[in-house]
Amino acid sequence: MTEDVEPSDDEGLPINRRDVMKAAGTAAAITGFSGVGAASGVQDDCTCEAGTTQCFPEEEQDTNCSYCKISLSVGESCTIPDTNIEITRESGRCISYSDPDGAISDIALKAGNFCECTYLSEVELNEDDQLCTTTSEGEDCQNDISHITVEYNCNGEPPEECEYTADMTRVDSFCCDGVMVCVDDVEQGSLTCPVTAKLSLESPKGTNACTTSSMEHTFEESGCYTFDLSDLCCNPTEVTFYDDNENVIETCTPDESLDCRCVCENKFCKVEGIPEAGESYCDGAITVTNVTQNGSCFSFTSTVDICRVFVKGGGGPDAGETYEFPCGTREASELCANVNPGGQLSQISHIDFYVCEDRSNECSSVNCS
Repeated sequence: MTEDVEPSDDEGLPINRRDVMKAAGTAAAITGFSGVGAASGVQDDCTCEAGTTQCFPEEEQDTNCSYCKISLSVGESCTIPDTNIEITRESGRCISYSDPDGAISDIALKAGNFCECTYLSEVELNEDDQLCTTTSEGEDCQNDISHITVEYNCNGEPPEECEYTADMTRVDSFCCDGVMVCVDDVEQGSLTCPVTAKLSLESPKGTNACTTSSMEHTFEESGCYTFDLSDLCCNPTEVTFYDDNENVIETCTPDESLDCRCVCENKFCKVEGIPEAGESYCDGAITVTNVTQNGSCFSFTSTVDICRVFVKGGGGPDAGETYEFPCGTREASELCANVNPGGQLSQISHIDFYVCEDRSNECSSVNCS
């Protein structure tokens, strides 16, 4: 009795399997496994055999992928050249593999001329995380592996190691309201690897107004980017450019330190006498939330950024206490008038509020090294 054999083309691959490969295209990247009880045989680079394989025939191969056809004896392991992919022959029918970089797209096992190929992309691993030849319906395909083919790096060859230099990075402006940084790979035209610019920040002297220590932007392509500081009370102090391996390309610092406070010159409004708790003043912009110490101290909230408050008490025309808010504030507590000549807190005679008119826009040229 003659067995029914699936029709095949002149490469020996079953016709229906070739159609599946065409429809499926390149398999998705598959996370590697470490085989249980891996053999301790030869650990060396695999020898990728010449010639085509029935599992990945030459005319079906994706030109963006690399292929390595290997033969291993039971107990032997080898590493695919120029990768971290390690293949181990665990038994006659099974292999295990390690792929820490996620480079593998597919693995195919061939087990004799009358057995279909077994593909990692189509079957489940066994309980030991091993890929084994499978039994096709109507055919005995329990044969030992004749060869193993690994399809990998299907995004093309990895880019050459980037050798970025300081002549491709620059700081176009270094100001309190923003810092513009640029990266331009003149020779390549577009970046072959990402470049990250890190802007370091600190609070203006004598304050803790800056709420972040740094900002970062990663360039995937040549161009410029502006770190927007208009809503932050922070002094920019340094720009550092890093390559994809976190190596420093260049560091840029200002010629002169900036003091990025808000402009606080014009009086916003004046409140006469001791204010009343719960009342609003200055056309509703200032609300007094509390009055204490027998009318000597008060607290407030505001709908505008208040950068200075002068609380006048007794003891002469210049007597009073000044409270500075370098980047503006919308609330403050227990602002008291001055102590009078008798050593007691004066009652409030009037209060002057100053509003942040604008953020300081100091700028500096930079030195890069």
